[in-house]
Order: sequence, then structure tokens, then C-alpha cells
Amino acid sequence: MNSNMHIGTRFSKECMLLSHFMLRVFYFTGAATSLGLGWLRFNWQVMGEATLAVCSIIEGTLLVMSSVTKSMVVAYILYILFGVIYHTMITVAK
Repeated sequence: MNSNMHIGTRFSKECMLLSHFMLRVFYFTGAATSLGLGWLRFNWQVMGEATLAVCSIIEGTLLVMSSVTKSMVVAYILYILFGVIYHTMITVAK
């Protein structure tokens, strides 16, 4: 039994494969975004706070959308979008 699974639930093999695939996409896109921001020549002292504010609003919207969706595919896509923005915000904040 996987430590990520809740007690009493069983997932199909396809669901587990999709979950692992989406986690890999999540981490890869987050890393690629952070790397891309490192190469971007931008004055973060001036626009950093505004960027964080806009990203926070978008992340809040994504969380609300993911809480009301009934589709697993949409939930995974929103999760990946949230991860990309999250990694972007962490990079900007540093």
C-alpha cells in the first residue's frame, strides 16, 4: 500500500499511472519555469511585488476552480498550472 493512499481506498493501475505522470509533469514544468525566470533579464525590485500579487490572485482562482470541478483531468490540469505559478512565485520571492 502506498503511503499517499487513504486507508480503505483502492485506485486502479491506470489512475496510479496518471497520478505519477502528472507529478512528473508538475515538477518538470515548475523546474523549467524557474530556470527560465533565472535567464530572464527583468528588474524584479520594481515589478516583483506586483508579479507576486497577480500570481496570488491567479492561484486563488485556480484553487477555487479545482475545488468545484468534477473532472479528474481538469483537476490535474489546474494542479499543474498551480504548480507552475507556485514555482514562479518562489523564484521571484527569492
